[in-house]
Amino acid sequence: MATLDPRNPLSQLKQLGQPGQPGQLGQLGQINQLKSALETALRGAQMHILGPIILASVIGIYYFGAQMRELVTAIQAATAAQVAIKSATAEVDKKPLPPAEVAKYQEVLRRLHPAVTIEVAGEGSSLTISVPDVRLYNEWMFALYSLQSYGKNVLWDASRVCLKECGNSAAAVAVVKGYVQSVRFK
Repeated sequence: MATLDPRNPLSQLKQLGQPGQPGQLGQLGQINQLKSALETALRGAQMHILGPIILASVIGIYYFGAQMRELVTAIQAATAAQVAIKSATAEVDKKPLPPAEVAKYQEVLRRLHPAVTIEVAGEGSSLTISVPDVRLYNEWMFALYSLQSYGKNVLWDASRVCLKECGNSAAAVAVVKGYVQSVRFK
């Protein structure tokens, strides 16, 4: 009877079905011997295959767990943000700029842009910014830009803008009204 080497059982399988080989058994014996050789081969293969499969499974489970943890954290953060947004309401307070403040803005703009005419208008709540010549258009634009960026929480709405033929021999005129704006969350 041929014995199988458990370290290399597949090499012995070739000997089992060839006539004239020592240890040849009857057909039933050959089947049992083949079954035994296959079981030994599979057991040996399982040792070599199961290790990487188990390792890959453990890594996969760890990765899946980490992804699930991140997903749960993201869902919790999104839910908390939605609750905060729904519960918080904002109110915008827009109050006219007091005439004393408008006069301060007039003085600052006059010092920054001496070529531009700046006058207080509309009961002290507005400024009229103008230039008499088209060549001073850039200076006029810079005056408007600097006005908008000068004060904190102060916004300016233009009620009138005119370019070219604006009357009173002005080439460009803007009438702007200042507001103090604040945002409150309830």
